[in-house]
Amino acid sequence: MTGKFILKKGPILFEFPNVELANIDETADGIAFTLKSGFHIRIEDAWMDSTMKATIMAAKNYTKGTITIDFANRKAPISVNLT
Repeated sequence: MTGKFILKKGPILFEFPNVELANIDETADGIAFTLKSGFHIRIEDAWMDSTMKATIMAAKNYTKGTITIDFANRKAPISVNLT
């Protein structure tokens, strides 16, 4: 079973299978997701600290379950649902 990624910021949701994720990169003013299909999703947030960026980049290692990244939740931006 493969999972999916959900990127959430306010009312906007991006959802894709986690096998589509090629890379997550830290940028100077946020974070960027590169998908194997050629899509690039860049989240710009000048207040995103390096700890939050590192936590989000670590999510790339999960291959099962639903990984939700909520950019509005600074204390716990990632939730994982394995069911």
